[in-house]
Amino acid sequence: MKRLSWFNVTSLTLGFAFLYLPILLLIIFSFNESRLVTVWAGFSTKWYGELMQNEAFLKAAWATMKIGVASATLATVLGTMAAWILVRGGKFRGRTLFSGMIYAPLVMPEVITGLSLLLMFIALNVDRGLFTIILAHTTFSMCYVSVVVSSRLVSFDQSLEEAALDLGCTPFEAFRLVTLPIIAPSVISGWLLAFTLSLDDFVIASFTSGAGASTLPIEIFSRVRRGVTPEINALSTIMISIVAIGVIVASLSAKQSAARKKRAEQRPHKMSDFDKSFDGYTTTYGVPDRIELMLCDLNGILRGKWLPGDQTGKFAKGDVRLPLSTYAPNILGEEVEETSLGIVAGDPDGHLIPITESLAPVPWAKGNVAQMLVEMVEPGQDSNPLSPRGILKKVLNRFAAKGMFPVVASELEFYIFRKRDTAQDAPQPPAHTPDAQNYDLEVLDRQEDILTEIQAACSAQGLATDTLIAEYGPGQFEINFHHTGDVLRAADTALLFRRLVRAVVARHGMEASFMAKPYAEFPGNGMHLHTSVVDGDGNNVFSADDGMGETLQNAVAGVLSTMADLQAVFAPHMNSYRRFQPNSFAPTAPDWALDHRGASVRIPATKGPGARLEHRISGADVNPYLAFAAILGGMLHGIETKPKLPLSLDDPKATPSTPLGHDWLNAVDRFAASNIATEIFGAEYAKLYATLRRDEISKITTRLTQVEYEVYLGRL
Repeated sequence: MKRLSWFNVTSLTLGFAFLYLPILLLIIFSFNESRLVTVWAGFSTKWYGELMQNEAFLKAAWATMKIGVASATLATVLGTMAAWILVRGGKFRGRTLFSGMIYAPLVMPEVITGLSLLLMFIALNVDRGLFTIILAHTTFSMCYVSVVVSSRLVSFDQSLEEAALDLGCTPFEAFRLVTLPIIAPSVISGWLLAFTLSLDDFVIASFTSGAGASTLPIEIFSRVRRGVTPEINALSTIMISIVAIGVIVASLSAKQSAARKKRAEQRPHKMSDFDKSFDGYTTTYGVPDRIELMLCDLNGILRGKWLPGDQTGKFAKGDVRLPLSTYAPNILGEEVEETSLGIVAGDPDGHLIPITESLAPVPWAKGNVAQMLVEMVEPGQDSNPLSPRGILKKVLNRFAAKGMFPVVASELEFYIFRKRDTAQDAPQPPAHTPDAQNYDLEVLDRQEDILTEIQAACSAQGLATDTLIAEYGPGQFEINFHHTGDVLRAADTALLFRRLVRAVVARHGMEASFMAKPYAEFPGNGMHLHTSVVDGDGNNVFSADDGMGETLQNAVAGVLSTMADLQAVFAPHMNSYRRFQPNSFAPTAPDWALDHRGASVRIPATKGPGARLEHRISGADVNPYLAFAAILGGMLHGIETKPKLPLSLDDPKATPSTPLGHDWLNAVDRFAASNIATEIFGAEYAKLYATLRRDEISKITTRLTQVEYEVYLGRL
């Protein structure tokens, strides 16, 4: 570091002393006992008391504040409008004159401005007072606001407004929801500058004030002309203190903001994990052409962007972003205004955070392509309440607080069908496919190319698949995943597998779908979740030597007692409820049984490491994170509250359980009013979920179907 010379040090010292020593002396003598401001007679605060009793000072101070607020507000409105015209108005007749009139007060001596305003008020026969001072201050401070706001408007990206207009905003709504929030810092800065100028002004106010309308600078000047008094020192000290406190608060706020930004940019453990993972990837595959960044929204749809493989350093800088509303569009990809997300809130960005363990190659893509799941947070935050993955993590944390750790394995069913010409076409099973495959090995042989490529892609991406079978429906298959204590990774796997299957099947000229009920006459696609719970030593707490253990009973009872309230999660879409119709090949009531596939909760084993429950209600169209959270949250609710377990489905004394509803809206309304939904998902997310589902209901159920035209149009 270069050291300052003695000349520089001396110059700085003398300069600061010249500037601040008089202020320091003023502050010291404001506490002087003597009325003589240059003779120290002891410490006293009596002049501050005298000041508080001085009606002239108090009246002038109050008038100055009113004038400052009023003139700053008027100047901000008019200055912003002037800036908008100058920047956005283009060329128009008189533009040069208009610009000159706006900026003239910047260079015009205050004496000239004050005198001209005085002559105008006299000519108009306007009585001088607070009103005329406000008009005068507005006139000369408006130009400063215009300069500040214009500088921001010049650099404003107008494509943001165009996007808002494309999304259906009126020009005024685009200004209010997009433009104004972005230029707000400059507008606020302009107001503060105008307010400060008004507080400080003496010359113009002295020309435009009248009897009984004295501002604080005028009052101080009139007193100083007769000699400086201790009250003046006290008043000055108070004003200096207010300014100093403001500067300190602003400095601390800026320091905290910089620290938050630094933490957000560094995120040392996450970034170092990503660097290690990325280095491992490049060692094996080389630098990818791109990384497909995937964010799971509320519907379980992957959204995101492509990041060039040589730009991964942007993660550390917080420069990889998406709008925060990306977490919560409806199933059609549209923003829903009732969520208060998206363009109605200015659609701010969040920073993408890599889920490093999900970095993997994309075998079906051309070239060297990688993919990775990401989360999104606001600047300075470590988590986001809109994240479905974050919801599941909170449930797992509740288990961990009790010394319990879930172990899960999921099963997913899907259909393969012939490629359709349009999205409106119904699916058709592959050629030579029986209506009831039912573990048919020849079916697996006929689809060997597709199925082996699916398995190979799973292996390349590290998805822990187990067995693959031909399910009952034509072209229907089921994949089983290995049990794991990494529940988040298990949910990641279920989500990534759906993307993988659709992509691989498409390469073979076919289509695949995890839609809950693609065919009315054939079984639907389900997602079953096997789950047990272990303690800190790895012992299965569900295991019992004789019959069902108490903890397993409580967990099953919790799942059953919360199933109806959480049905909107297990069956998120309109098509999902076709699985809850009679003879739909799926459980339709909250019941349980030992090793009984007709029950909604099956108990495959009650003893040893394999003691577990199997939840069989969910469709394959669920958001895996939310479904896992709902199932585990129901289990935890049972473990904590110990509700009574109903009799087993196959017990002769058992009475049939009340079936789950097949009305979509009723299920959503029940979820919205449910305490257990709030307990698991949080009040705000439960409200968001219900809002999006109701929007989907309003969008989907109002459409006329082909069968309505076929049956009614020609007959009625």
